Amino acid sequence: MRKTMTSMLAGIGLVLACGTSVYAQDKELTIFWAEWDPANYLQELVNLYEAESGVKVTVETTPWPDFQTKAFTEFNAKGSAYDMVVGDSQWIGAASEAGHYV
Repeated sequence: MRKTMTSMLAGIGLVLACGTSVYAQDKELTIFWAEWDPANYLQELVNLYEAESGVKVTVETTPWPDFQTKAFTEFNAKGSAYDMVVGDSQWIGAASEAGHYV
């Protein structure tokens, strides 16, 4: 659990740090993740990112039981509701095969 959380935090930190110039034009970024106690740390990273970059970050969350369904519905619709989805590692195979990951 600790390793998963560390990896997730490192990943989102890297994405937010690298995305500054891309999203600086839009000044807004929407991120989607599950309502899960460890995800509260992600909000702290979002707050730091907003303060340092000036980019507004909107976080949308959903209860864990609905998370995969909602995310994959958006993926399959080729939707643009989210700039980033902090998904579950269990999705990597299915989401990669379906072309949902960059």
